[in-house]
Formats: sequence, C-alpha cells, structure tokens
Amino acid sequence: LYFWTGSCGVCVSKLPDLAVLQEQLPEDVHLLMLNANDSKGRIQNLIGDARLTVLMNAMDSFNDYAIAYVPTTVFIDKEGKVDQVHVGLLANENTLAIIENLR
Repeated sequence: LYFWTGSCGVCVSKLPDLAVLQEQLPEDVHLLMLNANDSKGRIQNLIGDARLTVLMNAMDSFNDYAIAYVPTTVFIDKEGKVDQVHVGLLANENTLAIIENLR
C-alpha cells in the first residue's frame, strides 16, 4: 500500500518510479496507491498514462493504518497482516527486496 497526496512533492516525484515498479512486480503481488483527498482529475493528471491502481478519498484507510506522514508504504504479508511500514521514499530495489522476503 502506498499512501500519498498530490500536494506532497516527494510523493508525486515517486510516481514515475512506481509505474516502473508496477511492471516489475510478480503476478501475485499488487501495488495499491491510496490517495487522501485529491480529485479524480488531479490524480489522472498526476499519473498520466501509468497503469497504477489508485483508491481515491481513502482518508478512512489513512486513519485505519494510523498514517501520519506521506509518503508511507505498508507491506502486507500473505495472511493479510502488516509486515513492515516505511515512512518516506523507498527505492524500487529496496521495495522489491522486501517483497521477495515476504514471499
């Protein structure tokens, strides 16, 4: 889970990397981006043609996972439990290594 907002410059700067990451993920791993409150038009403008799955108006999820800062990446294991939480940018190589360790 990638928690972000369009007003977070660091979050937006990561979007191209996330599009690349999406293509590198194993078939049984999913990247879900949770956006706090940006409009559909703003999100579409920010992600462009990238094939990213975005859950809009996700403030309930922000609260459920106690997200205080963005970007925050939450890794969920096969049983659906939170395994790791990373606040700030995370390089694609590190993300892929974490995913591999979860498999």
